Formats: sequence, structure tokens, C-alpha cells
Amino acid sequence: MPAAFARLAMQDVTPGSSGAYVDVDAQDYGADAAAVGVWLRQTAAATYAFDARKNGSTDTFGYQDCAAGYQGELYVGCDPSGIFELEVEAYASQTAWIMGYMLASVSMFTNAEDKSIGVATTYTDVDVSSECPDAVFVILDLAGSGLYNNYVRKNGSSDDRYARSNVYAGTGRGSIIGVDGSQIFENKIAATGGAYPCHVMGYYAGVSATIHTNATAVSCTSDGAYHDLAALTADALLGFYTVHTNANIAYAYAFRKNGESEDPYLLNSNNGWNTWAVECDGSRIVEGKQENAYLDFWEVGYLETELITYYKTVSATVGTSATIPRAISKTVALDTVGTSAIVVRSTSKHLAVASIGTIGAIAMGRYYYRTFAAAVATAGSVVRSVGKHVTGSAGTTGHIRPFSIVRTITGTVGTAGVVARAVSKTVAAATVGTSGSVGRAIIWIKSLAATVGTSGSVARITAFHKTVSATVGAIGVTIRPIKVGRHILGTVGTAGSIRPISVWKTITATVGTSPSVIRAIAKHVALATVGTIGSIVAQAQHIIQGGVAVVASVRRKVLKNISVAVPVLGRIETTLYDIVYAMNQTIRQIFGKVRITYTDPYFSAGVDTEATETGRYTYPAQTADDVMSEQYKWFSLHRNDLGGTFHPLPSDLSISVGWWGTQLSDAVTAEFAVAYPLLTITHAARSVASLLVIGDDKLAEYPVDFTIRLYSTGDVLEHTEPVTGNTLVTWTKDLAPTVSGIVKQTLEVTKWSRVSSVCKIAQFFTTLEETYYSEYGDLLTIDVTEQREYTGTTIPAGNLAASEIRVRLNNVDGTFSAGNIYSHLHGKLLNNRAINAWLGVDLYPSGVRRWYPLGTFYSRDWSAPDEEIWAEVSGQDMLSRLQSTEFTTSEVYENKTLQELAIIVMTDAGLPSADWDIDPTLDTIVVPYAWFDRMSHREALRRIAAAALGQCYCNRDGQVVLEIYAMPSLNPYAYTEANVFTFDHPLAWSQMVNYVEVQAQPRVASAAVEIVTDAEEFTVPAGDTVTKTHFFVSSPCVDVQAPAITAGPNVSVDSWTAYAWGIVVTYANAGGGDETVTLVQVDGKTLDALGSRIATAQDEDSIAQNGLQTLPEVLTSEFWQDEETAQDVADSLLASYKDPRRDVVMRGRGNIAQLLGDRVEAPLSRIAKSVGQYGIVGQDIGYDGGLQVSVTARALAGTPILYRKTVRATVGTEATISPVKL
Repeated sequence: MPAAFARLAMQDVTPGSSGAYVDVDAQDYGADAAAVGVWLRQTAAATYAFDARKNGSTDTFGYQDCAAGYQGELYVGCDPSGIFELEVEAYASQTAWIMGYMLASVSMFTNAEDKSIGVATTYTDVDVSSECPDAVFVILDLAGSGLYNNYVRKNGSSDDRYARSNVYAGTGRGSIIGVDGSQIFENKIAATGGAYPCHVMGYYAGVSATIHTNATAVSCTSDGAYHDLAALTADALLGFYTVHTNANIAYAYAFRKNGESEDPYLLNSNNGWNTWAVECDGSRIVEGKQENAYLDFWEVGYLETELITYYKTVSATVGTSATIPRAISKTVALDTVGTSAIVVRSTSKHLAVASIGTIGAIAMGRYYYRTFAAAVATAGSVVRSVGKHVTGSAGTTGHIRPFSIVRTITGTVGTAGVVARAVSKTVAAATVGTSGSVGRAIIWIKSLAATVGTSGSVARITAFHKTVSATVGAIGVTIRPIKVGRHILGTVGTAGSIRPISVWKTITATVGTSPSVIRAIAKHVALATVGTIGSIVAQAQHIIQGGVAVVASVRRKVLKNISVAVPVLGRIETTLYDIVYAMNQTIRQIFGKVRITYTDPYFSAGVDTEATETGRYTYPAQTADDVMSEQYKWFSLHRNDLGGTFHPLPSDLSISVGWWGTQLSDAVTAEFAVAYPLLTITHAARSVASLLVIGDDKLAEYPVDFTIRLYSTGDVLEHTEPVTGNTLVTWTKDLAPTVSGIVKQTLEVTKWSRVSSVCKIAQFFTTLEETYYSEYGDLLTIDVTEQREYTGTTIPAGNLAASEIRVRLNNVDGTFSAGNIYSHLHGKLLNNRAINAWLGVDLYPSGVRRWYPLGTFYSRDWSAPDEEIWAEVSGQDMLSRLQSTEFTTSEVYENKTLQELAIIVMTDAGLPSADWDIDPTLDTIVVPYAWFDRMSHREALRRIAAAALGQCYCNRDGQVVLEIYAMPSLNPYAYTEANVFTFDHPLAWSQMVNYVEVQAQPRVASAAVEIVTDAEEFTVPAGDTVTKTHFFVSSPCVDVQAPAITAGPNVSVDSWTAYAWGIVVTYANAGGGDETVTLVQVDGKTLDALGSRIATAQDEDSIAQNGLQTLPEVLTSEFWQDEETAQDVADSLLASYKDPRRDVVMRGRGNIAQLLGDRVEAPLSRIAKSVGQYGIVGQDIGYDGGLQVSVTARALAGTPILYRKTVRATVGTEATISPVKL
């Protein structure tokens, strides 16, 4: 877990009223749901009273004056909902800032414990052991009523900064003071006058804090500038600091994280104990700034990443007595022993010589627990520095923190000797139960039968092996891998299988070969005579065929196969193992992750960005990618040095930089000239509840003066947020009330924080989203169903596709339970929230994890059964969403292309251009007259796709794709008997069509006629308007005229809009009484079909063999309006349907990179050993840690059928074995 004190961006939490305690929700400002308290900073423009306390507390002692121009820290608890209370005397002149929050190792009292002393002028022990058991430090409030010395220190300390330790009018009250092992600290107060209260607000009892007995001096140069203070210890995340003055004058000072832009520079409160908790950077540096050398800075202590220690009792049947310190999560003590040993565990586990039964608890990062049982039998000491946790045959009860322990492997270990495992395995010289074990540097495995007698050490290069037996008698010798070219000549017969996929021909021959083989990843070859019968399969793209004699140089980095038939000279080389290789491994590990965006309905990654100026190698789109911090200090011509701290900008999109302008700010004022740098973001309509602007945190640059504008549809300005004098790198503001219907946001920067510099914006967008990972236990299952609708469509793969997802998440802690009011997601499990899912795999040999998206979906139903540990959410893709939205605004469009029509439909659906991808070819297909009756947006897109002989679907990036169908290239991943569990080939003769008729309907406008006659009477109220919809007698209609009405004298037509199917009219009544409309008449022209053109296509051979088979009806579309188009459609349909539909339905291991529509090879027949090529039209993807898919694919006409055959050969081989001294 993180440190017990977690830093937040400095945010104003001042109540909007004075004179009473007001509830403040820390979670609203970013505090974790598990927060037990917060730390605050108080400042004031004039001297006014201030107090903070835990929600539910009755304490009032803290309501003390905060002096004008001064600052101080204090620490208070919050209740389980994250609520604490604030009271200010004059809210307009005071400011309370939230700085961070405290977590589980800290305990905060509801009402503070009064530990004030009555003894003056001497250090007095204060015992808090009963109130704060096991405390490492206590959190105090020393609010007083006068300027009198009051100093606290750790028991045993020689620090003495009692002089001028007076509390300045209650300003600096919060103190973090270490206690000794008996939970005692020391307090010294002035002899006379004033009050010296000492209240304990809470305490820390974790194991990751260090409080020095004597504080360390860390003062810096007194020039009013920030300087790096001495670095904290190696693993520190946060330091505790105090300030003390040696003069009776207050001076300004500040602490902050190195590289931050916050500037909390105000007067000190003349005390030596007010404690600042300050986060450090990755180099453990904190910055300090002091006005005068009279100020001294002191480091009190520091916090590291929180480690929670639990204790286990272990009983053993072998005599051992040992304490096992565990650096990650638990400490184990062994009982009933007769051996003294210490086993240190640094990352995974060290096992002592024992048979152990264990019961214990291990902390989990999400504050919930699991139970497991184990028992271990081990002989030897096993040291594991990297890798997986081995428990042996185990029976253990405990709790595992999934962020620290990735996986547990259960097995039985019986080892004599010492075995060290680093990445793969190395077996030291010992008596090992192995006969001829030889390591292979590649993963594909063959079994060789022979006779080998080997005794000695066996080196293992990686974790994959061959077992060989032969008659070689090599003692103390390893078989040296062939790293360079060696001549091999001999008689070899091998029994084995070399990666069976498919071979095109059968070759039986006796061949004599003397080649030079350069093998970059070698095999260990033993001198032996081996007999071979096996199947050689050509999966590589390069196949070299020969016949009697072959001379070939083969550089082997990925397994390739050579079959011989004629004399050739060839070379094969491949340098990368790809996803196909990873998916075909016998043992493979697949990872899953799911991201859910809780911010707005229908909002996902569909964001368009543009800027009026853009610096080279920077990208406006990256201001909406949720990357809040820069990775480096970027080198530029206007700001750089050669000291090694700057980094060149990336030339690609591999690292998020954000957006830079090109205009330099003024060399004196830092203002930009007109026209100002302007960033624009457009997206689907959403509600905006908060604003965010982030500058460059590494360069500490940010906008000082800027304006944010929010627009709704039609560029209607809904909100303007002017900002002047900003001093923060990360600027945020909550909007109340929320502004809804926003489709565009702009950021205009007029002044920068640095002269002669360009604007640099890392982020300008706000979302609430969370990502869940399978490897951490948050994500349990992913199920995705993808299906093409291909019945009766114009292309074999179907014109339209739709996808659904079901995700199960870990709900042990009730995060997703609707009734859990303490969940940070309470009230946020809503409809139509974006769900993005991925499956990933680690590629060999690089180890790079490659993620493949499953798509963008929108949540529908949430379920969290009380008796289960999971919560489930289901979602649909964008096209499924468009099935429930109606396209009602269609006009009659003249001479529009299919691309223009698609844009009209998707814009009407509210999709920004970032959410669609339209094939440019559609811009070449012009429709003389196009229109849509009232229908869903999805149906309108389907009609466009069908007219284009194309397809419409959502791609894995969440975009709606509309494209002309083209047969894809063959996917290198093939379905074989090795990765398919079951398959079936239904033969659908009933769906064969050998005669096609397609109708084209040219359209012409008629003479003007009356297209609306509506005599239904309705009333228009006095001084009001009424809107009515009138349908045309037939649709579509063009040249629609203004409505003529029969109505009262004060009723008129205020406005009207004509569509393809009807007209919408608004009527206004200017009179003082209600009036009626008795008749509405509208003239226009109907768009009539001018005859019909029938185009036909037929297959004579099929008709002769099977009889005439046609579609149920003549196929037509409103968009086919000439005979040439109809004929093209008929020919295409015949090619698609003239053969009986041959599907393959398979259930197999699957490929995470496979897409709907992919062209793949799959078995035609197990008996005939043949494979065919298919287009994927449906797949059910099931992931639960492993992957399984159910696939429906349709046979593609005109693709080859391949046959797998067997090769037998006798080959002579000679190998050299070199002894290696161990």
C-alpha cells in the first residue's frame, strides 16, 4: 500500500459560511475512501479564528485566532465517509487548504485526548501508552491563547529549541512528535501566563515511519528562492519538517515537493514544533525557501511505503528453531525445533528445512482478505530472487496482497542440494535425477529416442528441455551448443513431430546432404545414431524445395522447415517471435484488463482536438489521454541546458508530451500576443462537472491567465471561466451546477508563468475512470459476443455487425454493491458508461506485453449478488446503442454521395468525427435522390452499407466503420487439430441462390400537388405557440411549400421544417384568447418511381444441376436508381450465393488478436487432412485467466484448399561435442 500519509494537490476547502462548523467531504477533493484523517494548512488575510475537527466531535478548544499573513499545519480525523468539520470566523478573509490524507496505520480520535502538563520550565514526560498503544509517533494540537513558549520533543532527545517556541495566536498548531518504546514524549512550558494545552489528536502505529531522536538540520540559502534540501533516505516517500527562528521576528518560509509549482510562502508562527508533511520526488528531494538566515529548517523524520507485518506460528516435524523475517508481508516463527537458522525473504519465499503447517494473515491492498491452506515438505534451501512463489504441497490459511504476490504455484519439492533460481533454472553439480537433460534456447520441442549415459552437471539455458538417452558416457562434460556454422554429416533417423500445421506435398526420398547451417539459437546435439520418422510442416513464409542434393545456408532464429525436391540454394531468416507464436504455445499466460469511465453517459475515447498553433513533436490529442505528468524535462531551443537533466522530444507518439504552442511569451510580461494560443476539444454531448488544466510539472511551467469556454451544439456558449493570477501547475475547479450538453471546450492562454517560453499543456480534460487488471485479482472474467448479420445481405460477410460484453469484477469489499454508501463508486454505477476491454500476452523473447483491444462498449445492467464475491456489468457497442435512437430529420438529398449521407446520419446521432471511420470510396458513389423514412440510426447506416456492397461495424477502438467490403489478407494464425477442440461443417443447400434479380427505380419529381390535408382541429392558447407534425400523403416529397391554414384571426405559422416524410409546423397565437386551427394544407411534389429496371444474373451450370433457386423476392434499395448499378449488385450477389453456404463452427483455444471478418485457415476434414479458408462472422470470446473461443466462419469462394502430408527421409549427421570445464 502507499505511505500512511498521501499527498493531494493543494485545494481550497474553505466553507462558504462563517460562525458554525460545516461538514467537508475529503473524498470530493481526491482522498481515498479508506482515509482516516486529513492534514490542512490555514492562512488568513486578517486575524480571524479558525478550527477543524473530526465529524461527530464535540471539541471546541481549537477555535483560535489565525494571525494575518501567517500559515500553519494541523491534522484532524474524518469519519468513515471521509467527513471532517471546519469553522471559520470570516470565510471571505480566511483560507483552509487540504494538503493530503492519512490511511489505515494512523488512528484519529473523535474527541482529542487532553495531555496538558502543569509543571513549568522543565522537560516533563508525557505518557500516552494507554491512549496510543504501539505508537511510533503522536499527532498533537497545541492551540494556545497567548505568545508563550511551549515546546515538545521525543523522549531522550537533546534537541532544545524551547526559546521562541511560542504559538503565534494559534496559527501553527499541528505537531508530529516521536515517542519512545514506552510511548513517552517530553513537553516544556513557560513559567507564567497564558494557557498551554496539549491535545493528542491521534497516533501512528505502523512499521514504515522513522522519527529521529534528534532532528537533522537541513536549512538552505536565505535568498527567497527554492533550494533542494538534503535528500531523504533511500525509500522515503515523504518527510516531516519543522521551522524555528532565532529572532523575535517572523520571517516567510515554505516547503514543497521538488519540481512542484505551488508556492506556500508565508510567515512562520515562531515555534519549533509545527510539523509539515512534505512529499519528495523520485530522487527523495524536498525544496525549501526561507526569507532570512535566522530561520532554521529541521527534518524530524520520514515515511516509507507502508508495510504491514503479521505473525504466523509454524509447527514442524523436523527440528528447527528460527525466526524468518519477511520483507513483504509476514513474519514466521518456527516451533518444536532443534536447529537454529535464519532465513531472509527478499522478494519471494525462502523455505527452511521443515515440514510446516501454517495459519496466518497477509495484507491485501484493497482491504479485503482471502484464505488459503498449505503444508510444505522441503529438503534443502531454495533461494528465489525473481519469479514465482513456491509453497510446495501446502496447506495455509492467510490473506494475500495481490499487488505483492503475483501467483502461487503448488507442487511437491524434493531436492538434495542448493538450487538457485534467477530467471530460468541452473542446476548445480550434485546427484541429480536426470539422464541426458539438454537445454534448448528455443521453445519448440522435439522428442529424440536414443541411448545416452550422462553423469555430472547439466547447464540449462532456458526453461525448455529435451530428454535424450544414448550410449555416450560423458562424465563432467556438457554438450556445447552450436553457435556458429558446423558441418553435420551422418545417418540420422528421428522420431518426432516438428510443429504440425500444413504441408503441400508428400516427399519420400533418401537424401545425402552436406550443408553449412548457421544457427543463432542453437540446439545441444549429442553424438548418436538416431532413426527419424516425423511430419515436417512448413509454417514459415519461405519454403525451399529440392530433390536430390541441397546446399542451403539457414540462419535460424524462428523455427523454419525445409522440404527437398530439386537442387536449390536458399536462405531463411526471421528475427521476431510474433503474436501467432505466443498464441500457439502449449503453456501460455493471457492477461486481461478493463477500463470503465464513470464520468458521463455515452462518453468514451471519441475526442477530437485541434489547436491554432502546434509545436513540433507535440500533439493536441495528448491533452485528452489522462496522462497527468510529463516523463522528462523536454529539451527545447527556448529552454535547455547540457547538464543531463533534459531529454529530447520523442519523434513519434510513444510518450505523451501534450500540446505546445509556437508563440513565445513576452520577454518582460510573459504575456502572449493576439491571436492567443487556443486549444479546442470536441466530443459527444456530455455534462461537465469540473474543469482541469495541467501545465508542465517537470519544467514547473503553467498558464497564469487563461479562459475556458464551454459550448453546446450549434456553437452556443454555455459557460465562460476566466482565470487570472494562477500559480498552480495543476489547476482544477468544480462547477456547481453541472453544465450539461457540452460538445466543445476551448482553452485560450493569454499569459504564461515564464518569459520567452511557449505554452505547454499536458492535460485539458476531466474524466473519472478506473482500470481493473486480472493479474491483481480485480478482474475475474470477460465474455464478448461478436456477430455479423449476414442473412439476406449483399456481401457474404454481412453488412452489419454488433457486439456485447459481460465483465465480472472482484467485489469482495463491496465496491460495486449499490447499497454500499461508503464505496467511492456509490451512485456512479449508471447506464451507458463506457467500458473498454483488452487481452494481452507477453511476447517472446523481448518480454514486451502486447495488449489487443476487444472494443468499446456502453454499460447496461449491473449485478452484485450479496452471496457472491463478484459484480457483473454488461454492455453493448455503439451500433447497438444506435438501434434505440431515431433518425427523424431526413430531408430529400439531391446528388449526395454515400459518404455524405453517412456523415449526416452519424452527426444526427450525436457522434463526433473521432467516433467514425468512413471509407473514402463511398465519396465516389453518388445517389441522385436519397432519403430516409423515420427509422433508427443503425438501420439508416445498414441501408447505406447494403447499397455500397459494404459493411458497417464497430472496430476495436470503438469507432463506427463504414467501408466497401474487400476480402482481407490471410491471418497467419491458423486453426488446426492442435488448437481446435471441436468443429462442424453444416452444408446449407437451402441458402444457395443461382438466379438473382435486382430492381433499380429511377425517381422524378411530379407536378405540384397537395401533399398534406389535415382537417383535425386543434387549439393554440392565447399568447402561446403549438408545434404539430403533419405526414405527407406519400414519401418522399420535394419542393415543399409553406403551409396554408384555416384558423382564428390571430393564429399564424411561426416556423416550419420539411423532411422527406412530413413537415413540422409551429403555430403562434398573438391574441388574448384561445383560437383554433381547423385545416392545414401543404403543397409540394412527390418523388415518384419512373418505371423499374430489372437486372439479372444467373449460373447456368448450377441451374442445370440443382434447378432454379432464387431469393424470396426481388432485391431493391432506394439508393439503386439506374440499371448499371443494379447489374453490378446482381453480379456481386450471385458470386456470393451461387454455392451452398459452407460454414465452420469451432470451439478452440483462440487468438486474442483475431477480429471479426478476419480470413483464417481452418480444418475441412480430419480424414482428408485438408484445410480451407474462411471469413469470421461470429465469435464468443471467453476469458477467465485462460482463453477459449467459439467461432462461426463462412467459407470464402475462390480460396485454395491445402492438404497436410508426411515426409520420410534418411539423413546422415555428424556432430562435434566439445567438453566444457565447469
